Amino acid sequence: MLCSQLVLEIFDRDLPIKIYTDASLQGIGAVLKQTQEDGKDKPVAYFSKKLNETQKRKKAIYLECLAIKEAIKYWQHWLIGRYFEIHSDHKPLENMNIKARTDEELGDLTHYLSQYDFKIIYIPGKDNTEADCLSRNPVLESNIEEEDLLKT
Repeated sequence: MLCSQLVLEIFDRDLPIKIYTDASLQGIGAVLKQTQEDGKDKPVAYFSKKLNETQKRKKAIYLECLAIKEAIKYWQHWLIGRYFEIHSDHKPLENMNIKARTDEELGDLTHYLSQYDFKIIYIPGKDNTEADCLSRNPVLESNIEEEDLLKT
């Protein structure tokens, strides 16, 4: 049902992009949505990934940033050179300039994110249910290499 034509829209490079992200102790999840001509945000693609044991011991701020980084990396072919919004239910991200952080805690995550033009917008958890569900039921293993996914 989630992948049916009634649910998923085709990506349109002329429409605004919104990415909803979330992290849990099981994994990370994200939904890429676009605002359609009727004014409604509709999903274009979904992403989720399991956390490895090291990641599971990290602080919430790290996991939420990891969710953003991995979602951007997964959809980079649509995001390079574009402005987009990140919607997160992790309030500390809203006013924090992730791209300017140089602390060890977020390290290479912030370096990677600095390549993109985006704004983080806080949303209440009740409005982030799709990304929340994906983070609690992740699909991809964190150690699967991309080339393994391409094998048939």
